[in-house]
Formats: sequence, C-alpha cells, structure tokens
Amino acid sequence: MLPLQILLRQKPHWAGAPVAVVDDEGPSGRLLFLNARTRQTRLRIGMRQAVARDLLPSLRTALVSEEETRAVVHELISSLQTFSPKVEAEARVLGAFNIDPEGLGGLYGGYSNWAHCIHRYLKARHWHGSVAIGFHRYRCLAVAMQGSKKNRTSVGVTVLETREEEQKRSDATALSALGL
Repeated sequence: MLPLQILLRQKPHWAGAPVAVVDDEGPSGRLLFLNARTRQTRLRIGMRQAVARDLLPSLRTALVSEEETRAVVHELISSLQTFSPKVEAEARVLGAFNIDPEGLGGLYGGYSNWAHCIHRYLKARHWHGSVAIGFHRYRCLAVAMQGSKKNRTSVGVTVLETREEEQKRSDATALSALGL
C-alpha cells in the first residue's frame, strides 16, 4: 500500500509499531491503510480513529496527502520507464502500475529476468511490492496483490506461464488481498 510506504519512509522510527494512514488527524478520522502489525489486531479499514485508539492505544497514525502520493507515483512512473517506455499507473489501485514488456524479453534474457530486474530495482530503493507477469492486466494484478508463492516464483516475482494458470491463481485471490 503506497501511502503506508510513504508514511513509513517519512517516519522510519515507526517501523515495527502498529501504524495506520488516516484521512483526518482528528478523532473522527477514518483508518485508510494499515500495516501488517495493525492488521493482526481487531482494527479494520474504515474504523474511526477514536475507536481504534481505544482498542489499541499504541497505534501511530498520520495523514499522507494526495500531493505527496501523486509526486511519488510520478517518480515511480519515471523510474519504471527505465524498463519499458509504456508505463501507466493503475487507476483503480493506488500504487499499482502496468508495464508493457513487449519486445523487451530479449534484452533481459527473458521476461522472468526482466521482472526480477524490476523487483531488485524497487527493492534497492526501499519500495516493497510484487511484480507479476501475465496475460490480462486485472488478473495479473490480483495475483500480484496476492503475493508470490514458491512455485515457479521467487519472493516478490510471479511469472504466469499460461492463461489457465493466470485464471486459476487470480480466481484464488482472497478479496481481502484486494483491499475489499
């Protein structure tokens, strides 16, 4: 979740603590994004900050402005154009990007190597995420949001070999992985 990553870059001393991005600093502000530690508690997205703090007094919250998020998205698009001239931010999922690899597999020794290069590039810049290569952008996105598994993947990279595999893996994605 990009806004959460932006917040933790601004406040690295919060790493390991329960953290949430909120839409308002006041007690009626709602929780928008939760880190893994916070998701393990009873807190949920949409909960009001006052209720969340009653349930978890150690919760740390902050705003991440739309301007900050837009600037980071623009920076990431520019960075990802290192790997393909065709990069676009996914309109429906903040922090997701569609990158067209057409014709670039030969330059990298295959699409799997291309995906690993992207993942290493982002990881070296302290961005956390998944790279998935498939056939249909939304099915591929579902697989990427599900996270990678060890079969035919390495941590953070998933290469879907067939349309059938892509459909099977995307159909198995839990709605919670999609933020629903």
